[in-house]
Amino acid sequence: AFRRQVYPEYKANRVAPRPVHYHFIRKLLVDEYEAEIVSGIEADDALAIHQLSLPKGSSVIVSIDKDLAQIEGNHYNFVKGEMSTVTVNEGLHYFYTQLLTGDSADNIKGVWKCGPVKAAAILAGLEGNEQAMFNAVREAYGQDDELKLNGRCLWIYKKPEDDWLHHFNQLISTA
Repeated sequence: AFRRQVYPEYKANRVAPRPVHYHFIRKLLVDEYEAEIVSGIEADDALAIHQLSLPKGSSVIVSIDKDLAQIEGNHYNFVKGEMSTVTVNEGLHYFYTQLLTGDSADNIKGVWKCGPVKAAAILAGLEGNEQAMFNAVREAYGQDDELKLNGRCLWIYKKPEDDWLHHFNQLISTA
């Protein structure tokens, strides 16, 4: 997918092989349940694009993937048995928190020595103001190259071809 093209080390720490029955289950889902195989994007992006294309409240993302906490709407974690609803502002706050802390599962480093407590302090009082969150995160990074790279890897598409670089450029022009 494009994230590995942008950052070859993306998910490089994941060395476990696919589950034994991966291909069988994938084929079953396509043949029996009309699942779609996507290319160029990840399943997370496809789930987000689909949910956001439907009337609000009419769908539920069923996943244990924490990255989908960026996406507005209903979510169900089937392992924890928990239903939740994410607002646009909560999703943006989650994304900017990830930019600061990084994501070890995806091999994204984040800001040096910035954990959840420091990230919360940086973003305190900025909820609901994306430009202010962007400015605070940009200042914490101190330079744009790594911020752009990490943003492109962490951003879940909200619509087709929703590369965060376009979003970054819009935010930078109003910074």
